[in-house]
Amino acid sequence: MVMDTQEDYKGCVIETNPEELTDGSGWKPSCIIKINPFEGTWLNTDQTFPTRDAANAASILAAKRLIDRSQKATEE
Repeated sequence: MVMDTQEDYKGCVIETNPEELTDGSGWKPSCIIKINPFEGTWLNTDQTFPTRDAANAASILAAKRLIDRSQKATEE
């Protein structure tokens, strides 16, 4: 697996790797959120996007939302 993008966000590392649909009609967002070098969470959705770049952006946005929700929950 070759990652597309790596971005640091609030102490986590988001690594994206959009998946092309088998029929070539679009891309699905996919990424891993690394909490540390040994722990990570895969994030996939059923949404599809027309381009790899759009799926990449959607992956990052979804990961950031998940991180924000997770951090907010631990603060309460």
